[in-house]
Amino acid sequence: MTDSKKIATLALYAAPILGLCASLYALRHHLAVHLLGETGYGCNLNEFFNCDVVALSRFSEVAGIPLGVWGVSYFCTILAFLGLRQRQVTANVGKLGYLLMLGLGLLSTAGLASISLLELKKICLVCLTVYLSTWVQLPLAWVLRRELKPRFAAKAALLTVGATIIAVTTVVGLFSTFRHTLYTLILNKSEQEMQAILSADTLLARAVRSELMADLPARSKVVTLDEFLDFECPNCAVFRLVVNTLRRDFGPRIKIRFHHFPMDKKCNRSWDMHENSCEAAYYGYCMDKAGRFWDFYQIAFERQYDLSPEALVAWTKGLNVDTNVMAGCVKSPEAKSAIAADIQLATKLGVEATPGVFIDGRAYIGPREYAGYKRAVAIELERR
Repeated sequence: MTDSKKIATLALYAAPILGLCASLYALRHHLAVHLLGETGYGCNLNEFFNCDVVALSRFSEVAGIPLGVWGVSYFCTILAFLGLRQRQVTANVGKLGYLLMLGLGLLSTAGLASISLLELKKICLVCLTVYLSTWVQLPLAWVLRRELKPRFAAKAALLTVGATIIAVTTVVGLFSTFRHTLYTLILNKSEQEMQAILSADTLLARAVRSELMADLPARSKVVTLDEFLDFECPNCAVFRLVVNTLRRDFGPRIKIRFHHFPMDKKCNRSWDMHENSCEAAYYGYCMDKAGRFWDFYQIAFERQYDLSPEALVAWTKGLNVDTNVMAGCVKSPEAKSAIAADIQLATKLGVEATPGVFIDGRAYIGPREYAGYKRAVAIELERR
């Protein structure tokens, strides 16, 4: 092989290898941020270039699988087809497979880039590397398009689809099987240390606060989780993902109740951290009365970057709630009294930060990662 051909071959593989590395990095970051809530990764430059926010959005997974896993599957398949292209017997399969996969990649990355810019209004630099690793391959695709032999196209297409399914199924299956192991590696803790972290005494305070248990059945088979939240609190936005996953994993065995604790001097004189959280709390209370709290809860944290009065009104319209009724409720003495009561309860319970979490009346004091909350709920269920 001549030097020029060697250089051409290296250039051919460079983009998908870079994309594979970026996908592996994105996967590690995704797992870390979902465990820890936030990370010190270098891709968090400022409010706009922030991979933590992107990784915590509902768009960061497809079918419960992180996009990084799909990226690894995609680039491994691309590299496999490039390898087949080098062999005369499988050249047509390799070329067609490469073109089909690249087309899928171009569509997917264009869609994800649009979501990042238009919906999240944030940029993940690692994700951008993945996108560019796909887009720069367009010149090669144009060349390969002219090299295809039409008479072998049908057979090559069938082989391509089969190979793609096998590759994707293998990578996704491996991830699903070893997901817990990856978590322990990221935390840099052994299995024994993980078990110690997740023991009953390190997760929940001993004292049961009767204020939270008074209206619950004495022998309920359902665990109750109480959260004191602030719609402008970044950690509460992270905890939303924990709440959603707990609901998915435990279903009817867990009941989640929300209490408002806005750190906004307009309604909570002890705090002056946020500007719009009191108004958002009033909307949350009124959305609950309108039967749309869960929808509002998701939207408010997904679009936490804008909790302006105009945004709250727009969300009301989007949820098909009468804006006049909502405006009246938000300004009503009833709404203000309800939020004041939540603040008073939080103060009595000693809540000093949000989210303040109690499980069956016991303050959660464990690690701020999903594994801890899940284990705490499981422990309470075992007591039944």
